[in-house]
Amino acid sequence: MRRKKFFNSDTFCVIPFVGLNVLSAGNISYCCFSEEQLIDNDEGLTITNSTLTKAWNSDSMRDIRMKMINGEEHEGCAACIKQEEWNPDGGPRIYATDEWFGKIGRRQMINLFKTAKSNDGYLSKTSPMYLDLRLGNLCNIKCRMCNPWNSSQIDKENEILFNQDEEYKEVWLDEFGYPADGLNEKQKWFEADLLWNDIINFIPNLQKVYFTGGEPTLIKNNYRFLQECLDQGRKDIVPFFNTNCTNQNKTFYNIITQFDKVDINASLDGVEKMNDYIRFPAKWKAVSKNFESFAAFENVHLGVSPCFQIYNIFNIVDIMKYVEKIKEKYNRDIHIDWLPNTHPIILRVDILPLEIRLKAYNEIKEYYESLDETKLNHITVQSTKKILSLLIEEKGHDIDKLRQFVNYTKSLDRFRKQNFQDSCPRLYEEINNFYPHILSNDKE
Repeated sequence: MRRKKFFNSDTFCVIPFVGLNVLSAGNISYCCFSEEQLIDNDEGLTITNSTLTKAWNSDSMRDIRMKMINGEEHEGCAACIKQEEWNPDGGPRIYATDEWFGKIGRRQMINLFKTAKSNDGYLSKTSPMYLDLRLGNLCNIKCRMCNPWNSSQIDKENEILFNQDEEYKEVWLDEFGYPADGLNEKQKWFEADLLWNDIINFIPNLQKVYFTGGEPTLIKNNYRFLQECLDQGRKDIVPFFNTNCTNQNKTFYNIITQFDKVDINASLDGVEKMNDYIRFPAKWKAVSKNFESFAAFENVHLGVSPCFQIYNIFNIVDIMKYVEKIKEKYNRDIHIDWLPNTHPIILRVDILPLEIRLKAYNEIKEYYESLDETKLNHITVQSTKKILSLLIEEKGHDIDKLRQFVNYTKSLDRFRKQNFQDSCPRLYEEINNFYPHILSNDKE
């Protein structure tokens, strides 16, 4: 089955025609799923050597637009292509394009398409309507699937473990290839007036701005930008936050209530002790309290975006039950957008034997089928089907990566004074049944 077409192109995605992305490492990209750095005059564009204005019609941006217009795949779209293999009617490219057709209308979308097509990809008379801002790694927690480029707390921890724990260092270099250096210096660029003045200049044409990090509620310039939007009378812009729900405060609550609509996706990877294990040192009691406070705001469109990973493979139903409970309590439509972990590889569910994955598949499928699908948000429906498909993919598991997963987990457990067996008893049991020598560090 081929994916849904737009403008007679089955590779078209709206994002390069409406938006730009700033990654937490400082690179400028066209899409967060790609993370491919934009290039102009053979130079990779960053917030230190370029501007978003220049990046908007850079060489690679125009090339990407033309490939999509002509129905050619761009190598940077591999992650979305993979998701469309699981579900040809879904995936980020299709969701985003449908969303923007609804936001700006078919006529304006056709104008963007025709303008770019007739000008070799240039969109010189318009500026971005969408910004995806991942402005640095400032964060207050250390999620196990995260990395130093997206968490300042992991950056500190990683420096210690990299230099003191040989097993951790070995796994790290195999996954990332090089140490994470110089992040503190890069953080200063995210606070520079040059970047923020560039962003503020886009306000008149903006429709939506996505904030993550790091943790976006900790980044002071986010508030400066949002206040500038309000000062320019643009309360119709939709701020979209991906937050860990640990740092909600009066300033944040006050500013989001002044916009017509706010999208909030909560990063909830488990409930109770599973949350506390994966998202250390977050505490579920505070996280759930803050999440419920969002459910009480009438102007907030609320969702959950769990990272589907090896740690929580047997706790997916717990998340689904929690969301159903909050939906009923507040009479709200709350979607779940499962995000399959792709990196680090050692946390991908497909490194597990198929027999283990099938047990998780059956549990999730049984609960999902107990729900009334007609009352579920379409994002929940599509993303749940996506992770179910992923669980039953016929591919060989990777015992070497599984061994690295165990070593990585033990290193973090020692440093954080946590315990894998206590926090993930079902997963521990299943791995132990298959490969007890891995958990005991014995050689096969």
